[in-house]
Amino acid sequence: MAGKKEMKPREIFREYLEGVSAAYDDMGDLLHLNEESMLKNLITRYMKNRIYTYTGSILISVNPYQRFPIYGEEIEKKYIGTPMNANPPHLFAIAEEVYTSMMRGLEGIRDYAQKLATVEKQKREREKQEKQIETEKKKGKRFKFQLKIKLVEVDEIDVNEPNPNKSIIISGESGAGKTEATKILLKYFSDRTASETKVQERVLQSSPVLEAFGNAKTVNNDNSSRFGKFIEVHFNEGGKIVGAKLVTYLLEKSRVVLQMDGERNFHIFTQLLAGVDASKRKELRLGPPESFHYLNQSGCYEIEGEDEEANFVGVMKAFEALNIGGHKKESILRILASILHLGNVGFKSTGKGDECEVADATSLKNTADFLGINCDTLGKLLTTRSMLTRGELFLIHLKMPDCVSARDALAKTIYHRLFNWLVTSINDLLFCPGEMKALVGILDIFGFENFAANSFEQLCINFTNEKLQQQFNTFIFKQEQDEYQREGIDWSSISFKDNTPCIELIETRKPPGILPLLNEELKFPRSTDLTYLKKLIQSHGKHENFETDARVKNKFTIKHYAGDVTYTVDGFMEKNQDNTREDFIELLATSSDHFLKTLFGEPPGKPATPTPRKTVRDNKESMNVGNNKAMFETKNNNLAPPKGQVGKMKNKKRSDSIVAQASKTVAGFFVLQLSDLVKAIENTEPFYVRCLKPNKTKRPLQFDDALVLHQLQSAGMMETVRIRSQGYVIRYPLEEFVRRFEMIAPNALDPPKNPTSDPHWKPPTLKVETKVKKILAAVKDDVPVDGADGPIFQFGKTKVFFRWRFQSYLNQRRIEEMSVRAVKVQAFWRGYAGRKQFFRSQYLIRRLQGYARAAIAYRKLKRVRRAVVVLQSFFRMVPHRKRYPDLIAKERERLDEIARKEEEQKRKEEEQKRKEEEQKRKEE
Repeated sequence: MAGKKEMKPREIFREYLEGVSAAYDDMGDLLHLNEESMLKNLITRYMKNRIYTYTGSILISVNPYQRFPIYGEEIEKKYIGTPMNANPPHLFAIAEEVYTSMMRGLEGIRDYAQKLATVEKQKREREKQEKQIETEKKKGKRFKFQLKIKLVEVDEIDVNEPNPNKSIIISGESGAGKTEATKILLKYFSDRTASETKVQERVLQSSPVLEAFGNAKTVNNDNSSRFGKFIEVHFNEGGKIVGAKLVTYLLEKSRVVLQMDGERNFHIFTQLLAGVDASKRKELRLGPPESFHYLNQSGCYEIEGEDEEANFVGVMKAFEALNIGGHKKESILRILASILHLGNVGFKSTGKGDECEVADATSLKNTADFLGINCDTLGKLLTTRSMLTRGELFLIHLKMPDCVSARDALAKTIYHRLFNWLVTSINDLLFCPGEMKALVGILDIFGFENFAANSFEQLCINFTNEKLQQQFNTFIFKQEQDEYQREGIDWSSISFKDNTPCIELIETRKPPGILPLLNEELKFPRSTDLTYLKKLIQSHGKHENFETDARVKNKFTIKHYAGDVTYTVDGFMEKNQDNTREDFIELLATSSDHFLKTLFGEPPGKPATPTPRKTVRDNKESMNVGNNKAMFETKNNNLAPPKGQVGKMKNKKRSDSIVAQASKTVAGFFVLQLSDLVKAIENTEPFYVRCLKPNKTKRPLQFDDALVLHQLQSAGMMETVRIRSQGYVIRYPLEEFVRRFEMIAPNALDPPKNPTSDPHWKPPTLKVETKVKKILAAVKDDVPVDGADGPIFQFGKTKVFFRWRFQSYLNQRRIEEMSVRAVKVQAFWRGYAGRKQFFRSQYLIRRLQGYARAAIAYRKLKRVRRAVVVLQSFFRMVPHRKRYPDLIAKERERLDEIARKEEEQKRKEEEQKRKEEEQKRKEE
């Protein structure tokens, strides 16, 4: 395939010998691309700890449920500046491809602006020349003047300006590793564009806060994101990070008040109880998790291997880094404590009909104290509601279920406002006006869900995946279509599954779809979940994607692209409306806590939003890249980046009345957010990461085939394979095709013989197109050229395109030819090895013979040497023996002379002694 690392012949042969058991980096290399082969390849790679696999430009990531040392600085350096397929599949490879593509887009914008300026200058000069010609025509000098002047040629320019904006869509089920993948990508971009600014550091420091307030333990995942998020990373013209922005979607507010078995509330609550010191615990009147109703419903309080105290310290440090300190931080802790105490506010009957009163005055007082509001007023609002009728104000006592519902709605609203404020604060800190020239958006969104009991949340989540799948299919199809158009290939036979009917069933306004009809049903005072379902059946009972069972009165089924999902309508009406009454909002707006008063300074139901920014730049300003000051509109979390480039789009605004009306319901506001998200993705070049969960037990090296296959289907990978397999899925650049397959037709490429007698004659060089045609001509008789779905291969301008079956045939021929050549190579090698062994043996034998002969000669030499020494000794002895008597006689004479001299000396000494004695006697 194009762009892949070239392997040595021995490596290629070994890979083909392994066959289907090989762990291919790219699914496109499989000889047969189907469900079985994809699963087998994923299993093989997973068991070898290779968790990343490509399917074309899409990265599949299988959660290993263990830590791998593949994300360090040394690994990062290997991917920087390299093509995507130059190294093993990795998130770093996708990130590098995105960054490189963005930089090419920025460079393209500069070139485009320069070219556009050149064309404008050429047009002005040509217009000036044409005016001169017209003037000379009137003077009768037309032909003479035209001979002297040459009109300026105006260059052609593409009407489409390069797009530097990119996006990475990360999808998958809960527990598949989406959050970790997002953090890895953010860290890579931060390390890749290291600069003196603190934006990268702040982007990473916001993660602990978002995880603490937006993540929770679920049955499938210990750190599941309970909201969708789209993170924009802003880059300047030099490719450095200068800012960022975060947009959130569909926070699971219901988790604040209700958790299923084996699940927990948001992390921040358990971190608060574990991390505060004794004095702060006493101040906030906190107890163990078991003592709070909002934490003890599931019986799950801890996560194995997690240090909640350390995590809380990390969140507090992140607050300081994000300039959330002092009074704001204290207010946040008090608000969290107030939510816990609010959950403990129970109700009891007063004995007067259905009237209720607060049963736990202590919890009510704690809640009111930490919220800075009047305790009696709060208790009154929890148990009663006021209604204005014909100018008179009536006080209505609530039933106990209504009291509990009002309490829970208040808790959810407070937490939701706090979460939105945190997002807004992070955005304000990360925003850097005037420097952004491009962006990379990272979308971490919830995957398709189908549980035993599916409700309103699952409908919104699955509708999101329907919209994203539609965009994904369109992009994949468009990618194929653009490739075929560039190469001049006939692509009319390609089709793909269109899920537009399912999307229209959910969101269309006329006739009202499932969500619009739900919004309309809220306008009727006596409407219920069952009346809503009845209207659904009346409106869409015959729709191809809608089904109901007459035996079950509270359920309906939607045929999604990933499978049929049955929804229970119980609670649809309640979950779609904001149950927080206006009098609660007014009460909280009067809080003595300035921070809490700030949270509720806006109308209810409207989330906190980042500071609005400019959205468009004039077309003429787009000529000057240096003055590009376009930003993205952020009002109401509107993500509608300019189409085609930063700052170039059509400004399509909804009317304020439509936005306000839609924002009154959860479904309405969510549809607006989703529409903006899809527009944002459509105005970028998307890259896809599909995260898969290998098993439900969260254990390493365990692979559930059925579970993974379901996720592949839900992620649309099977549809992607089908779209590609319908077309010419295999494509080679002409040069690479010749290099890879020239062995299957060697005679076709042999140079012609010399037709002349000229010794300097050289055969003509064949063009690469001619070589490709000769190779295909040599094999086309063995396989039908035309199939039921069109030609089996086609020529493009720079590539040759195949269908799967022809690729299999070519590979088979290549394997056969390689086997034949391998036998020849083996024969040559064995002959060479045999000859080499023979010559070596011959050499060793000769050396051995030499050693033996040398040993024999050495022994003989020693014998001869000993004999010579004996003869020399004899002959040296004879003259010495002859001289021996004379030597003895001389020695005797010498000794006699010595003795005589000694005797004479002794005699003289005695004579001298005698004379001395005589002289001595005379003197006496």
